[in-house]
Amino acid sequence: MGGTVKYGFCTGFATEPLFSFDEGLVKSIENCGYDYAELPLFTLESLPDDIFETFSEAFSAPVSCNLVPGRLNLYTTAENVLESYFLRAFARARRIGNRFVIFGSGSARTYPESIGKDEAFSCLVSLIRRIMIPSASTNGITVLVEPLKRGECNIINSLAEGAELVDAVDSPSFSLMADIYHMEANGESLDELEEFFPLIHHVHISEQGRKLPERGFSHYVSKALSILRNLGYSYDISYETEDSDKESALALLKSYTVPAACLP
Repeated sequence: MGGTVKYGFCTGFATEPLFSFDEGLVKSIENCGYDYAELPLFTLESLPDDIFETFSEAFSAPVSCNLVPGRLNLYTTAENVLESYFLRAFARARRIGNRFVIFGSGSARTYPESIGKDEAFSCLVSLIRRIMIPSASTNGITVLVEPLKRGECNIINSLAEGAELVDAVDSPSFSLMADIYHMEANGESLDELEEFFPLIHHVHISEQGRKLPERGFSHYVSKALSILRNLGYSYDISYETEDSDKESALALLKSYTVPAACLP
């Protein structure tokens, strides 16, 4: 895992209200030694032009999360509205240096009861190919689908289902990420980290309850990190938790992911 991994902290669950824009938190994340703050893209997309311009001049990050706001359900929103949103969102993602954008967006991704799961899957594949990927690829960004826990979203709830979507979309600009919090909430086997490892380009971690670990990881999270380290994971990893002792949590994460010989 070693020297190529960068460590981030997602702001979404650490702000009040949730998913709001908090420059003070971004500065705190930087001061605690993280390589980047991972911001909700739908929050950045909604910022007035003057505020975004000023912020983007001094901020960069390899990844943003929360691609689509809940108000834009992918099955019921007019396609021209979605297209306009993606054009603006991915352009802003490029401005802040994103290489990846995380496609979690549980509310936006939840399909209505009027259609079945198979039809919803086909519609999702079509929309990603026709509307999402062109805007992403134009801006040099790869979209990473995030499997979410059951109850938060009714489609793509495991790494296996995420891999199925990646295979169906079949684009170099679309791949998979792993969120250990959602995997544990679903009772997902950590063997899937190894099975789908070649597709995983980003990782989120959190203890249940969105707690930030400070003194030690739970068995599930520590085992997941050990598996990733042993597999040679070399992309970035972010906490996605409430705010707490971020500095201690970062030291803990590095102790699990960086070979001892590389630690200061």
